[in-house]
Amino acid sequence: AQSYLGAVYRELGDYIKAKDLLTHALLYYQQNERKNYKYLAWTSAQLGNVYRSLGEYVKAKFLLSQSRDLYKKYLPNNIVDLAWVNARLA
Repeated sequence: AQSYLGAVYRELGDYIKAKDLLTHALLYYQQNERKNYKYLAWTSAQLGNVYRSLGEYVKAKFLLSQSRDLYKKYLPNNIVDLAWVNARLA
């Protein structure tokens, strides 16, 4: 739920609140013993997009690349989200 709320805050232009929510969500998905790669990849992409909006391009590139790699490895059929991530990396 935090991931989606963070994405909404980003759309509303509240990048700091979005960054906080998405960071907490990403940590949760990374530390969870049963990895949910769909949410891990999506949350990483959303957080990368927030950093891109904030002008923090090194962090954005790292997170978006991480998301792209997760999509390629664990969710290769999810071409829509992979294309979305690749567009943000371009």
